[in-house]
Amino acid sequence: MLTKSKLTLAELEVLRRKGFSYSAISKKAGISRNRLWKLLRDLEGEFEERPRGSRLTVSEMITRYERGQTVGKIARVSLVSETTVSKRLRQKGIDINQTPLRRSKISRAKIVELTEEGYSPEQIAEKADLHPATIRYHLRKHLER
Repeated sequence: MLTKSKLTLAELEVLRRKGFSYSAISKKAGISRNRLWKLLRDLEGEFEERPRGSRLTVSEMITRYERGQTVGKIARVSLVSETTVSKRLRQKGIDINQTPLRRSKISRAKIVELTEEGYSPEQIAEKADLHPATIRYHLRKHLER
């Protein structure tokens, strides 16, 4: 148990992860918000950080980004905004202004060819690391010719 606190560090961390505000937790624990913030900040390295509502931890986001996934794709998979992903990557020292790997280049002819073979726009988009709407756009452009 902490000095002057009615709760243990683990209990404080659980309350914070459940979404309780610092104010509510500090009232329950009987300590100041500032003291609570410092205690939880010191614990940050001991727990795997996961943005609220996210399916991925920050280290998983970093791994995916370094393997070439875009911030947008990581955001869609983890169910958080692109801003949240970018912010977390920057906090961990990742430079997101440069493209991690070259995006897959696929010609309009290849898109049409794959469509004729029976692939859906979603399957082609996954292969090419593009958004399905981009694939549909290129198919529309091909049909206009």
